[in-house]
Amino acid sequence: MDVVSFGISATVAHALTNLDNLAIMSGLMLASGRLRVLCAYLIAQMIVLGVALSLGENLGNQVPQYTGYLGVIPILVGVGAIWNRIRLREETENAAAEKMGSFAILALFLSVSVDTFAVFAPAMADSEDAFRLAALVGGALSAGVLGVTALAMGRVSGGVLNRLVRLDTLAPYVMIAVGLYVLINTGTDVAG
Repeated sequence: MDVVSFGISATVAHALTNLDNLAIMSGLMLASGRLRVLCAYLIAQMIVLGVALSLGENLGNQVPQYTGYLGVIPILVGVGAIWNRIRLREETENAAAEKMGSFAILALFLSVSVDTFAVFAPAMADSEDAFRLAALVGGALSAGVLGVTALAMGRVSGGVLNRLVRLDTLAPYVMIAVGLYVLINTGTDVAG
């Protein structure tokens, strides 16, 4: 049951840290083609989750007594995001250029997925294999659902999209919560 709960938490964390990607996908699909944008997003998420898993496994096995301190990373990223949101309330994001290449779209998705990496790498480093697998499956599930949602949103008005993207304000708090979880030694710790 703990593994399932961890997987669900990972799914929610991934979804909340990828709402910005959802907005970008929806906009880019109008200008750059649905399949190309969807593939770039899914490849970016495979890279982010794969690197987080690899880093998590290696750090967890090599220096297990220090992996809990990786929780500081998502806390700092979350606090920074909250600070920037307060400081830059009026700024809007210009997400898409009309003729972006596939590599540029992939790079864009990778660059806005740093928060996802900051959440998943410490969580995976601080967890046993079953929990890592649950986090990976949860992240992959979330990525797939967000991709399908972006395809469906191609026909949705901007007002609905704007309301959905406002949920992105929860992402910094999720990052802080995951960071605190990693800092607090729980039953999923490798170091025990």
